[in-house]
Amino acid sequence: MQHQLTVDKALAEYFERHLPGLKRPKERMSQLTRTLDKLMDRPVA
Repeated sequence: MQHQLTVDKALAEYFERHLPGLKRPKERMSQLTRTLDKLMDRPVA
């Protein structure tokens, strides 16, 4: 589980740097998670 926390932290820091206008990290991360889940559901070609 520690690895997952590290990944989430890295993603959060990435978005802080590249999308500084987004102010609500929880909302942003849940949106990101949903997007990633959709991508993961697709079979890899």
